[in-house]
Amino acid sequence: MLDLAGGDGGDALRLAARGHHVTVVDHVTVVDHAPAMPAATEARAAASGLSDRVSCVRADGDVLPADVAAGDFDVVLCHHLPQYVDDVPGTLARSLAPLKAGGLFSLMAINRHSAPLNIAVRQLDPTTARKHPTP
Repeated sequence: MLDLAGGDGGDALRLAARGHHVTVVDHVTVVDHAPAMPAATEARAAASGLSDRVSCVRADGDVLPADVAAGDFDVVLCHHLPQYVDDVPGTLARSLAPLKAGGLFSLMAINRHSAPLNIAVRQLDPTTARKHPTP
């Protein structure tokens, strides 16, 4: 599994901990441009006993290292990356490149409507969500 812009490894570690390394995910690779995020992922992986299943790469999502870009990943997560790049179509094309044929690509991005939706769904407060201003 490849987790692009994986942040502190939240998604990757949850999936690795659920045993996906055996059936779908052989190895989890987390790529993030922010300097502190790979270190945070590595610390969380060590604390969870998952260091052998998680590797971190500090790289820009638009310029993946050759070994990652040429990968043959069963799953590619592209969560919360598109809103931070200028060339969304190009970034998505590069994000798909490491995915093996028949693999799973997961895309999520926040938008200007995310805040009220978050309040309604996660806080179960539709009244406050309706009052929340949208940009």
